[in-house]
Amino acid sequence: MKLSKILAIGLAVLTMTACSDDDEFNFNSDGNVTVDMAQPSITLKENKGYFNVPVVVSGEANGYVQVTVEVQEATGNPAMDDVHYIVTSKTINIASEDKVGNVEIKTVDDGEINENREFIVTIVDAKGAKIGNERSTTVTIRDNDSEFYEKLMGKWALNFVSKGAPDKWDVNVVGYEETEAGYNETLYITGIMGYSWAQLEVSYFFDKATNVGYLEVPLGTLVADGVDFGSFTGTVLAATVENGYVVTDGTLRAEWNDMFTEITFQDSPVLYLAVFDEATGDFMGGWKSLNLVNMTR
Repeated sequence: MKLSKILAIGLAVLTMTACSDDDEFNFNSDGNVTVDMAQPSITLKENKGYFNVPVVVSGEANGYVQVTVEVQEATGNPAMDDVHYIVTSKTINIASEDKVGNVEIKTVDDGEINENREFIVTIVDAKGAKIGNERSTTVTIRDNDSEFYEKLMGKWALNFVSKGAPDKWDVNVVGYEETEAGYNETLYITGIMGYSWAQLEVSYFFDKATNVGYLEVPLGTLVADGVDFGSFTGTVLAATVENGYVVTDGTLRAEWNDMFTEITFQDSPVLYLAVFDEATGDFMGGWKSLNLVNMTR
């Protein structure tokens, strides 16, 4: 008898485990609901990271709509699943009150110069809806490594010596989109002093004819403002020190290596973060003095 009870309990557990995930959803029963891809094509950069391929629901659903997609390589220079991109889930559930669901995908930045790659996302099954005429979205992944401006973006360690001791900050180099003013001209190093709101403006120069490029920090540019230093609110500017004087004119130059794994700033003069009282404009001292600055990743 005891064995029978234990066996019965075991079967109950197995039965519950075997239940379909579909039991968690009440699917739409209205026959006039359809699903389509929202866009015929999407183009983005290889270093985009996570992005969405939207699926639209037409009609008034009275329950969930479940959409399953498949991905396939396009002709020409195909992008391969789990190599050039990763799909979070190929099945999405769209609630009745929602009109759009998203297939989440993450691009993989390979760090190599290559032609643009393409793949196709296609709706292959729908529960609680009919599949409309717009079943597919072609995704084009544009190479970012041929543009050195974009290749410099990303996470870095900013290494330096201050008061004779080595130190570093984890920073992020960000810039502009290709369609924005400032693209191929200006970058920003965020994370100065360990704060996401403090950043160093950097001018970008590259001559494709000579294949020579470098960076410059324009002295006098804003690093941070509205900084609470206790007795006053301060503005921090990029500067240097020459003969005991704070200098906010000129530039500091830096160059990257061939592998884009190191950016080295000129040894002298130092990078000095000068603090000024926002109310009076008076020089109040230095936030940090950085020697032997380089960035690595």
